[in-house]
Amino acid sequence: MNVKRLTQLLTCGLLLIAAGSVNAETANWIWAPQHSKDAVPRTSCFFRKTINVRGSQRVILQAAADDAYDLWINGDRVASGQSWQQMRTIDISRHIVAGRNVIAVQVTNTTGPTAALAVRLQFTDQNGRTVDVVSDGTWLASTRIIPQWQSTQYNDSQWSAVQVYGPRGTTAPWLAEGAIPVPSVDDPTTTTVSTPIAPKEEPRFQIMPGFAIQEVISAEKTGSLLAMAFNEFGSIVASQEGGPLMIFSDENKDGVVDTGRVYCDEVKNVQGILPLNGDVYAIGEGPQGTAMYHLKDEDQDGQLSISETLIKFTGPLGEHGAHQMALGPDGLIYLTVGNHTQMAGQISETSPHRNYYEGDLVKRFEDPGGHAVGVKAPGGMILRTDVDGSFVEVVAGGLRNAFDLSFNRDGELFTYDSDMEWDEGLVWHLPPRVLQVIPGAEFGWRSGWAKWPSFYIDSLPATLETKAASPTGMVFYDHQKYPPRYQDRLFACDWSNGRITTLQFITDRAGYRASQEDFLEGKQFNATDIDVGPDGWLYISTGGRGTDGGIYRIVWKGDEPAGQLKDDETGIVAAVRQPQPHSAWGRQHIAEIQADMGNTWDAQVQGVAIAEKNPSQFRVRALELMQLYGPTPSIEFLLKLSNDPDADVRMKTLKLLSLRNESEAADRIADMLSDASPKVRRSAAEALAYKDAKIPLSLIEPILTSTDRREAWAGRRLLERQPVDEWFGEILSTKDAHLFNMGAVAAMIADPTHDRAVKICNRASELLDTYLTDQDFKDIMRVIQVAIFRGEMKNSELGRLGEQIAREFPAGDHVMNRELIQTLAFLQEGSITDRYITHLDSNIPNSERLFLAMQMTFIPTGWSREEKLKLIGHLEKGLEIDGGEGLRGYVEMSTKQFVKHLDPEEKLLLLTVGDVWPNATLAALFELPEERPAFIIDTLCGVDRKLQGREGAVIERLQMGIVAILAESDNDEMMAYLREVYRDYPERRASVAMGLAQQPTGENFALLLDSLSILKGEFASAVLAKLRNAPATSTNPEHIRQLIILADQLQDEGGINAIRLLEKWTGEFPASNTAPIADRVVAWQDWFAENHPEMPEAKPVDLAKGNWNLDELVDYLTDDEFQGGDHANGKQVFKKAQCAACHRVGSFGEAVGPDLTEVARRFQKRQILESVLFPSHVISDQYAARKVLTMDGKVLVGLVTRTTDGDVILTGQDGAKRTIMANEIDEIASSPTSVMPEGLLDQLTAEEIADLMTFLGAAPEAKVAGQAKTSR
Repeated sequence: MNVKRLTQLLTCGLLLIAAGSVNAETANWIWAPQHSKDAVPRTSCFFRKTINVRGSQRVILQAAADDAYDLWINGDRVASGQSWQQMRTIDISRHIVAGRNVIAVQVTNTTGPTAALAVRLQFTDQNGRTVDVVSDGTWLASTRIIPQWQSTQYNDSQWSAVQVYGPRGTTAPWLAEGAIPVPSVDDPTTTTVSTPIAPKEEPRFQIMPGFAIQEVISAEKTGSLLAMAFNEFGSIVASQEGGPLMIFSDENKDGVVDTGRVYCDEVKNVQGILPLNGDVYAIGEGPQGTAMYHLKDEDQDGQLSISETLIKFTGPLGEHGAHQMALGPDGLIYLTVGNHTQMAGQISETSPHRNYYEGDLVKRFEDPGGHAVGVKAPGGMILRTDVDGSFVEVVAGGLRNAFDLSFNRDGELFTYDSDMEWDEGLVWHLPPRVLQVIPGAEFGWRSGWAKWPSFYIDSLPATLETKAASPTGMVFYDHQKYPPRYQDRLFACDWSNGRITTLQFITDRAGYRASQEDFLEGKQFNATDIDVGPDGWLYISTGGRGTDGGIYRIVWKGDEPAGQLKDDETGIVAAVRQPQPHSAWGRQHIAEIQADMGNTWDAQVQGVAIAEKNPSQFRVRALELMQLYGPTPSIEFLLKLSNDPDADVRMKTLKLLSLRNESEAADRIADMLSDASPKVRRSAAEALAYKDAKIPLSLIEPILTSTDRREAWAGRRLLERQPVDEWFGEILSTKDAHLFNMGAVAAMIADPTHDRAVKICNRASELLDTYLTDQDFKDIMRVIQVAIFRGEMKNSELGRLGEQIAREFPAGDHVMNRELIQTLAFLQEGSITDRYITHLDSNIPNSERLFLAMQMTFIPTGWSREEKLKLIGHLEKGLEIDGGEGLRGYVEMSTKQFVKHLDPEEKLLLLTVGDVWPNATLAALFELPEERPAFIIDTLCGVDRKLQGREGAVIERLQMGIVAILAESDNDEMMAYLREVYRDYPERRASVAMGLAQQPTGENFALLLDSLSILKGEFASAVLAKLRNAPATSTNPEHIRQLIILADQLQDEGGINAIRLLEKWTGEFPASNTAPIADRVVAWQDWFAENHPEMPEAKPVDLAKGNWNLDELVDYLTDDEFQGGDHANGKQVFKKAQCAACHRVGSFGEAVGPDLTEVARRFQKRQILESVLFPSHVISDQYAARKVLTMDGKVLVGLVTRTTDGDVILTGQDGAKRTIMANEIDEIASSPTSVMPEGLLDQLTAEEIADLMTFLGAAPEAKVAGQAKTSR
């Protein structure tokens, strides 16, 4: 950047950020000292600053950099930018913790010889004082990247102090606006720029050639945005996350919105915005809770107020709640609703989607992580209503969490549904899907593992399954400013991947096929919504989950596309060719054209619609204009056009006929069931179904048996509206398997009776003896499943059907086998278990094997012992699949399900293989009898010994289960074993303490007292409850202190047990029994300080004190990705950190303090780290420091050792020894402070601390590359 002054003069006003509300000190420009100010290489520099924040509710940070920066708070990336001219304002409150916080910034010099960073931050401390933190000489810098440098764990003691260039705004070359001398216009050397300056183009994006992205409104002005839409006058209505509805307008009339203000603060956190007829419809949180609100500016003051509440929703507005809206070509409002929300009011009986059901044959396994547990059909929905909210219909269901929806030029509705990434690797995982939403559509989302595959006959397939995405806003581009290949394309936001994708749709019979490509990808670009502006550019809002907001637009930089609407094209031509006609500004412009045309409008718009020489696109548009703006087409007009040779015109005419109540309209639509166009036939069936028109099966059959899924679907929905008794007999007697399948499903959806279900299953049995195509076979299997579920049939009623289905397994097709096994599981068909196992043993994909094995767990009988063990082995093998977070939980549930079917001997056998099949052994524990023989206890004890040193969540749960059973055994030998485990395996002490607490006496009591310093949460509460009933007590001040600390930590979640125990042990009552727990804890802390002044205070440690956070260090050392430390280097770190001056490991070090050779066998990782970080928190009596007062008034502190002559040898914090003669000593007193100094780890990196813990035996040795991992 060597032309900064010129850039200053040319910078667009759009990007000149007004001074924020933060009245902070001036930030300084800083950089690493390794570089000269005017000779900075094109490289990155890394900065850190540690701050302490106490009691602040709001923390604001501003940053600017030359050239680009990324900023982290406590390891979380919160912002990025590319501007030195203005400081970007970020609310970082949600990332700040009480105590120590780290600001980390990476700045990259991409152009020019200069680079710098300026940061300022402001918050209010606990005393109400405003605290300013600015970039200055206290910041640290490094020129090389180090792992975890952004985290609070990282030690920056080796970093250099920055060099300070000077205050921002007055330091060249980064001069603020107004600090640059501007020549007079009379100066002949001045060059003036009269053309408007476009918004700054951002370099951080990858975008399709010919396009550019520009920041229109900065994050400082918008805040985090959730949704946006253009209103009638080209202003952007946008919603702030957690905040009000905003409006951004073009105040300087340069064609770009630039000024924002609050538009409505009565509704907040708005996720859906629809400007309509001068008003705004909004879905958000308001006085009536989560609802769709109609907002109006009735007093014309420029502010919207709630006029009425149209639709209420259950529960809070969340990420799976009610979302966006779109105006349909029928004039109705369509909206998306996620699977965690339902409508609070009545659903209209006219809903196209009705009679939904779950469809499970065996017990459902819900999501192990708890997502959507218990949520029933229809799950996520597409709803529609009118502008008054007088009715609400369900258009489609079976979605997960589609955020937005949009209509294409043909008037067809599309949405983009998200996936459940935790299901990855499992056959029921549904990827993100682009869906064509036809009336009555069912897309098969169900909770847990019950999701329907897309091939089900009672579910519709996706138009396109896409790669991983988090779909948010979407819009069809119906403008002309982009090249033709991008027109009538869908543009969709992908929030988590920072992408905008574009999808091209090609008509495919009654539906579409689609392809997708990445259009734009940006760094830190969390796109939430997208819309087309009056200028023809795409506009994108960003934000969500506290990320940066802002509004961007995408412009075309290439040659002007042909076919654009010209200025001299006015009147009806302009109306018919109006870009984005369903947008608020598009509708407004059409209304203005109509007003200008006056009486000529009617004849001209009708003329465009009638003239066959016009392109179908314009004729269809003219028909739409007639319906929405007038003149309403007459029935005669529509009947004539319904015979037009153009299929698109017939299609639009049919949709308009469907809005009419005349009998001629219904008759003509019925005739169109035989139209030559699949789309027209599909639409005719949809229209007749909505009207509940009575149509004979003979007219429906050609559509019903279409090989096009969407056409057949519409035919089936129409058949469902006919009285079932009138056509069911024909369905049962047909030899056409496809017709039978479609009709049977229609019968069981429309009017499911047990008698019909039996007849359907009997007919299916007959058809299974005939030749069936693969597709017909899959469909007939689903027909049987639907009949069983909807007809509430029992497996005993299925006759020979079970034998027939068993005969087909295994098929040569994985999909067929899935359907076969689900039905066989319901039938509990155990006669072919040998074939089950043989197929599982064969070379099939792991995901297919796991699904089959899971279903087989519902078959209780027929298995040999060897087959049972093989099935369990295949379930355990499923854990090897590279899948989502839910996979392990589903395997555990399946294993537990099957273990129930084992006989007692087999369950006992599983107890012996816990080291090989921990899931199975854990499941077997739940099946043990209450009276457990001694050999079971001995067996479990042996398994526990084998598991020692193993890691993993299942191992930990299995060990906890074994401990619980051993503790309940009332066996002295087992209690002795638990005491042995407690002493030898520190990491297990919390759970073992719960076991020992079952007998809180004798040796157990002593260990329970020892455990007081390590117990947390539920473990602590449970142990304390048992100790209250123990006969023994303790008056040891350290035990009393730990009880008070536990009371402080537990508070209302079990703190009362600690309080009661304190009262029992001490006989003291420093606070009233009616006082709140928090007050009683404070009273006990004061009591302890008064009665034991020599002891450390009875308060939890400040985890953020010093350079390292205890919790974060423990997480680092126990993380699954932690690879271990270097033992040899750990020995050097032991010396570097001054540990060797007082402690010994083996023969290395001094023996002044405790010997650490076996420290890892005596203490947990957390305890070891805590003792180093907070040495005065727990002090051994043997090594407690003493204050030595000398006769000459000196106070010396250290470890005291007396000689035989009465002299004292005092060892200081540095390990140095000093002899004090007996006649020089006045007094020796206790000290609450450890002789061990604090901050010993402050000079170490995270890697060095890991090496130190490895040297002490508390962390594993790093594995050599290529070494096999220990099985989990």
